[in-house]
Amino acid sequence: MILFRSLLAFIIPSLVGITLLLACLPLGKRRALAIALPTITTLGTRIAGITLVVEDNDNLLAVRPAVFVINHQSATDPLIVAALLKKDVVGIAKVQLKRHPLLGPLLALAGTVFVDRESHAGVASLAPALAALKDGYAIALAPEGRRSRDRRLGTFREGAIWLAQQANVPIIPIVLHNSADALPAGKLLIRPATVRVTVLPAMLTNLIDGETLDGKKLRALYANYL
Repeated sequence: MILFRSLLAFIIPSLVGITLLLACLPLGKRRALAIALPTITTLGTRIAGITLVVEDNDNLLAVRPAVFVINHQSATDPLIVAALLKKDVVGIAKVQLKRHPLLGPLLALAGTVFVDRESHAGVASLAPALAALKDGYAIALAPEGRRSRDRRLGTFREGAIWLAQQANVPIIPIVLHNSADALPAGKLLIRPATVRVTVLPAMLTNLIDGETLDGKKLRALYANYL
């Protein structure tokens, strides 16, 4: 049953999403995404058996453009974040996913920015995301880059902060307390889970005390909640 559920949660939303996006593209890309994304994420979370319990969700839909950041515990995190943000959002994904037979076309149609994590370009590899912010979209990404294998926080890279500084938009941290309950790193089968989410207030990269936000400070903020 768990294997069947996991396959359906992956295949059905991907196929429905590709079909919906292609069908709605004549309405314009933004409208197509606004129609398709809630359908994809509702299907995905319901089939997977993932229930989201969200604290302080006022900023999820009200603030655009913005850089939303998450801690990364699970392969279900992109689905969870898309379900939270619902519209006007562009994700960042590793370039290897572009070649995936199902996810690749879906992510490309959704305007995903693909990043080569092994390149030496540093934060400059995120430059294509600046255009999405300029157009009024939110960007969602995980500063750790890779999933935690033991639920502990990894090193927070500076890319999200760089994007927010360059585009002059706020950072909004989203704390995923236990998304690993649904699909831990290294596992293949999704299990039903209730995932607790805390949305923190929007932050500027220039902090109130005159200091500048960096990866260490952002990581410390998450550590206070986990």
